[in-house]
Amino acid sequence: MRSPAVALGCALSLFAHGAMATPSRWSLAQSPQAFEEEVAVRTAEKAFIESATVRLRRQQDPLADPLAPIPGALQALKKVDADRSNNWYARHLFARATQALGRWPEAVVVWERSLLDPETPPPFRADALAELAIAYARVNRQADEIAACDAAIALEEGGASAHMLPRDFPGGGRVSMLANQAEGFLVMGDVERAIAGYRASLESVDSTLMGFLYSPTALWSLGVALDRSGDLAAALDSIALARSYDPNDSRIKGPGWFFVPSYEEHYYWALGHLLVARSAADQDDRIAAYERSVDSWATYLASAPATDHYVPVARARLKLANKEFGDLKKRAATPTPIDPRQPAQPAPKKP
Repeated sequence: MRSPAVALGCALSLFAHGAMATPSRWSLAQSPQAFEEEVAVRTAEKAFIESATVRLRRQQDPLADPLAPIPGALQALKKVDADRSNNWYARHLFARATQALGRWPEAVVVWERSLLDPETPPPFRADALAELAIAYARVNRQADEIAACDAAIALEEGGASAHMLPRDFPGGGRVSMLANQAEGFLVMGDVERAIAGYRASLESVDSTLMGFLYSPTALWSLGVALDRSGDLAAALDSIALARSYDPNDSRIKGPGWFFVPSYEEHYYWALGHLLVARSAADQDDRIAAYERSVDSWATYLASAPATDHYVPVARARLKLANKEFGDLKKRAATPTPIDPRQPAQPAPKKP
């Protein structure tokens, strides 16, 4: 599964538009409550910018925690009941803080409340729908996730999007939302619609940079969906293409990605290991990859309930991987036959 990372550009985009929801100085002077809320909002803004800046500088300081400023932001917003504020901007900040900290049920409630407010500007309504879809995925409400993605795609196609990537890379919102929606279909067992969604997402990629940002994860998930449709060869081809963009699988293993259900990751890794097992040039690498593939299939089956949509496919793949693994080990243990036409040892050189 998937989750948009908070980036500095996204934070700046949100906060730059916060002025639309800022009370006037006169109203602040007249209402201590409005003044306190404004102080809390500015405190949260500062915390989010600090968080985004740390995230962008992780290479220089890998031990820095980008989430460290967020609890303070949430505390400030809670003191003024920002989740129930009449100010849509304060509610958005509150929802983002709860979501950043993994408090998904709370985030769902605030995003839903915000979307009921007609005062929320269309660009930020699209933003809220996109974030709500992620929150729905986290609380296993896939049907609602799919509906939120539909609504977000409709607004994004109309030019209403506040996300950094859609703003800077036209179509980025559509690309990510189509892929996210496909993930929802896959979790629900609707493999054909999932495949169609992944392909639509990939067809929407219209630049090299967008390809590197979006294609690896979409191609990985497309591979899993194709395998579950019965097309293992096409599945491995899709994963191989994903690795042509991202050889180390850093996108699918990075902090911006999550699996629903959590044991789903073992299905992904099993297919990735199977690809190496079938294609590696070195026999020892192939043997090790088959072993990892078998272990991953077994772990998936041990973790998934019997009612999981994809347990039958996983069982078949485990059986196949075990057979191929056994065949390879048998060949590796069999001595290379001696060609009787060739001398056992090279003839001694004449003096």
